Amino acid sequence: MLTDITNKDKPDKNKKQRSIKLRPSAIKPIENSDRQEQTCRSLIQNMKRKCIFFYANPRLSFAPLNLAPLNALSREMRYIISLFNPFDFVVQPATTVNLFEQSLSQFKPEVVVWSGHTLPWNVIGLKWHKTNVAPSSGDKLTNPELVDALKSKLESSGLAWHKIGKTRPSKGTELTNEKLAKALQTKLDFGQVEWDAFGVKGITIDHFIKAGDSYFQPVVDFTQAEWDKFDMKDLTMTHFIKVGSDYFQPIRNDSHHLVFENIDGKVTTKDATGQMRIDYKNLMNAKNLISKLNLAYGGEIKRLKAVILMGCNTNLIAEELCNEFEIFTICWSTVTEDSAAATFLQGLVNHLQSTKNINGKKMFEMGMRRFTENKFIVGDPHAINVNPVHGIPVLHEPM
Repeated sequence: MLTDITNKDKPDKNKKQRSIKLRPSAIKPIENSDRQEQTCRSLIQNMKRKCIFFYANPRLSFAPLNLAPLNALSREMRYIISLFNPFDFVVQPATTVNLFEQSLSQFKPEVVVWSGHTLPWNVIGLKWHKTNVAPSSGDKLTNPELVDALKSKLESSGLAWHKIGKTRPSKGTELTNEKLAKALQTKLDFGQVEWDAFGVKGITIDHFIKAGDSYFQPVVDFTQAEWDKFDMKDLTMTHFIKVGSDYFQPIRNDSHHLVFENIDGKVTTKDATGQMRIDYKNLMNAKNLISKLNLAYGGEIKRLKAVILMGCNTNLIAEELCNEFEIFTICWSTVTEDSAAATFLQGLVNHLQSTKNINGKKMFEMGMRRFTENKFIVGDPHAINVNPVHGIPVLHEPM
């Protein structure tokens, strides 16, 4: 049989022809395509996310720090990207403080994960305690601005306390509060939500409370920016200052801080003499972190379900976050290798990407399973150990 190929596209006269009419709205101008793409991009860019992963790995290989870069972070990021739906997460490498704030405010994630270095930061001047008598020795300070500032802070926030010893103060007003007394036996700093739960009102620095066999007193505390305005150099624990008929002395503030980067990847700045020093603006303690989270989320802070801190010695920060926001927090109570922390985080990520309902206990269990399956051993690397150990992960659960 022969086929007339020249007529295969000709209409069949025996078939009823059907005309197709397009609605005008179905014909989109080409330029509308660009507008639709921009709209889609805008919608995606401003979508709230399930998780944000922040990474900070600044150059810290100078004396006295001499900390090695975190080489496992790139493998960790690759693992996260391979698992998550791209609409559920954001990865922010080389995180600056500004980028941290902007990302939290923009995406308001359910889970915040931070991986990076921490540094012990010994600060003198941010906290001051009142003494009942003039110090018998030491160096008297003269600074009218500091005197005025201390006078203005005599009504204490109650967020910071100082252990004054086993002798009952001869002056002041004694507090009785079982919850506060119990808490002061394990910590001296509180978040605002924690403090409000004690139900203590109208506290001043003249109050004191017995906790265990010791007495504690609230202190005056300054932010780093407030303290810098006094322009005081070489302050030591032996200094004191007179405010009216009272005397105040500084308290050493020892804690680990999260380390963020400058835009150039460093964490240092030059001081007035041209010497390189750590820029405190790149360091974040629990109080700073709580403030930034509250500011970023605003009235939507209940969206936050968990904070994961993959940095050495982050236990105190994690504990304060848990108590402040009533969320799960996961951290390290010791130093740890970056490869051990990255492996542990992979287990946490497996839980996060597999469920809509975040369960802190299950997440921690999956992290520990991944940790041990890869032959890492729980323990404090700074303790005396027969075999190598790789750190102690910790889970904090809301009450």
